[in-house]
Amino acid sequence: MRALVLVSVLGFASTALAQDPSASADEARRLSRAGDAAGALRAMLRAVEQQPDDPVFHCEAGWLAFLAEDLDVATEQLALGLARYGRPLPRRAASCLYNAGRVAEAGGRIEDARARYRESLALRPNDVVRARLDGLAAAGARPAPSAPSGADGPPTDGRLTLVAQDSHTCFIRDGELLCWGRRRIDDGGEVIARRATPTPGFDRRASVRAHARGIYFSCALDERGVVCWDHDLGLRRGASATGQRRPSVLPGFGDDLVELEASWFTLCARSASGSVRCRSQGAAAPSDPGARGVAQMAAGNDFVCFRGRDGRVQCLGAIGAPASGLHEVPFPARVAHIGADRETLCAALEDGRVFCVGVDRYGVAGSGTGRNPACVEGVCSAANPVRGIDDAVFVAVGNYTACAIRRDGELRCWGMNNRGQAGPDHDVRCGREHTRCRRSPGTIGGLGPVREVTIGNQHTCALERSGAVRCWGDNFRGQLGSGGPSTGVQTVLFPEDEGPGETGWGRR
Repeated sequence: MRALVLVSVLGFASTALAQDPSASADEARRLSRAGDAAGALRAMLRAVEQQPDDPVFHCEAGWLAFLAEDLDVATEQLALGLARYGRPLPRRAASCLYNAGRVAEAGGRIEDARARYRESLALRPNDVVRARLDGLAAAGARPAPSAPSGADGPPTDGRLTLVAQDSHTCFIRDGELLCWGRRRIDDGGEVIARRATPTPGFDRRASVRAHARGIYFSCALDERGVVCWDHDLGLRRGASATGQRRPSVLPGFGDDLVELEASWFTLCARSASGSVRCRSQGAAAPSDPGARGVAQMAAGNDFVCFRGRDGRVQCLGAIGAPASGLHEVPFPARVAHIGADRETLCAALEDGRVFCVGVDRYGVAGSGTGRNPACVEGVCSAANPVRGIDDAVFVAVGNYTACAIRRDGELRCWGMNNRGQAGPDHDVRCGREHTRCRRSPGTIGGLGPVREVTIGNQHTCALERSGAVRCWGDNFRGQLGSGGPSTGVQTVLFPEDEGPGETGWGRR
């Protein structure tokens, strides 16, 4: 009798779930975050069938069909969604119109795309939609992909707008500094923001040009110069003090600054002329490390590296050499971009290949892609190739995970993957701890072409060329900016700040 009751209860619950459109929609969103566009589309179409008068479900189904590369279903569902909204269209239909424009553009219907983008802008002005409209070629088609630059590719001036350190991430948008996740403070405290939150002193009236974060301090570059908070950089390691919680100017870095970079305990600033000045904790003032003609900087725990305009790389600290003074780290060709963290440095060469040097835990320096004599007992003493990528234009490293952006904007990641930071559904085990890892570079589902990528302790965030900021991996301390506990790919900002956790297809 009890078994019959249990079966009846379970059957009732299953039937209720099958008839609940919200449950179907939630399942679709979960599958989409996991990169299963086809499965997500099937689940969302169930929600549409269960509640056919809901315009949001139709619009979401249209976007998922676009991700699944089914333009016919995408066109049909988006049209139904817009029809269900009725006329005049409400402001919240702007996302659906933008998605309809994307589908029309992908199908070669350029005039339809223009019309949809204009309707979206009329409901809600948006820089990303405006840029998409302006970017349509006069002949009625977007130009073929080429070497990305400027707004369509990785930054050409070395400075980044998206920076993660530990469990904390910040993004510069129109001069405003938005941050989320956990920010550690030297007195043992911490601040956690689970949504993208403006940094006090750097609101929409600010003009932030660069940002960097060490283990216990944050700094930004604006019209005042180098401005730091959480720590005054004047304390010795291990000291316990309140530090500077409020932003204050840190003098001595010079003028005409364009980039900031930070190791755990050192801050460096680069000028437009290529000179660099660095200040470490305990130092009275910034000093000149001796690097010249610097075009970009990258830092690990206890080292900072400088990519020169001549394509050579010099580092200050024990990376690629036993000495800690300024020294060159040789690579087999001119270097176009560098990324570093912990004890590993990676470089994207001008010919598109990726090489890494330093500690190789979980295959972050490339040992997972083949036998490499340069790597012995977990350390690559010389530049080691990462096989599987031959057209990289950007590389990032974070806590034994690495990612590279290919010329067409595709993102590939490898290395430690214990929280899905290198991509979901990869359960290969490596290392003495048998930690989940991704031995060779692989794609991340649910992303459009990427312009920048940054990797924290156990999470990864990417800035798409569309303007969307998406994060995935560990979310225990709000690293994904979604406002909740969800994991998988989460949208922090798309295409403007409509509320962290939204997807490209417009959640209510």
